[in-house]
Amino acid sequence: MQFDYYSASLPASVSHCEAMIKEAHKGSLVTEKPVSPYKSAFRCSKSDFRVYWGGHNPRPYFVSSGAGAVLGADFCRAHYPAHRVTRADVALDFDQEGIFDRMADTCLRIARDRRVAVLFIGDPDPEAKTGRTYYFGSTSSDVRVCLYEKGLKEAATRPEGVSEAWSRCEVRCRPRKERKSLVASLSPSECWGLSQWSKDIAQEVAGMGVPFRPDPSHRQNTVDASIQHMLKQYGDTISRYIAKHGRETFDQKITAIVEESR
Repeated sequence: MQFDYYSASLPASVSHCEAMIKEAHKGSLVTEKPVSPYKSAFRCSKSDFRVYWGGHNPRPYFVSSGAGAVLGADFCRAHYPAHRVTRADVALDFDQEGIFDRMADTCLRIARDRRVAVLFIGDPDPEAKTGRTYYFGSTSSDVRVCLYEKGLKEAATRPEGVSEAWSRCEVRCRPRKERKSLVASLSPSECWGLSQWSKDIAQEVAGMGVPFRPDPSHRQNTVDASIQHMLKQYGDTISRYIAKHGRETFDQKITAIVEESR
């Protein structure tokens, strides 16, 4: 089990990030075509790290994937402990005849019990050898699990020595802003605890007992949620009232309303 993708916003200048990558991995930095919305990018020839910047954010956006994701996570954590994770994937690999179907049955049962969205892609007939994929969790969720026949996918590009029974169960975390810093300190196994249902999958598929990490943004009580909604809806009006009459007058108004409602 290890990181298979790791990307983060780094609290540093681009030049500092360049220097740290050169020092840590000794590779040359090659200019890359940036992805939207960034304006500039480079890649480290040795580690295959990619860094994007410019446009809406002058700070470096760091991306590592595949075999380089483990090194990428180690690099961010060693040099920039205060980084904020935008995506972290953790892969569990299995190579055993019939394992995909057994994992699919387990994941489907947990998803149905927890009312988690399920998406299937591919030919449901395993004899078709096209590779089956299940996605658990909605596209808007900050936690999804992808279960797929990795061996069949790899065999399409390198057929020699690849087991068709190779299956991968992968948690894909895109943490909301409240948990970006939290994920930056989690181990690969702990990432499975970012939702209750992914925690259950880790337990039943791999026998991993990981702690549940609740999302603080989902734990507001009814009063807190109502106040937050009110402030979002009337924030502009409140700001204009304070600018016109002053904070003291506004506070007096709020106090009077509270007293009347008792």
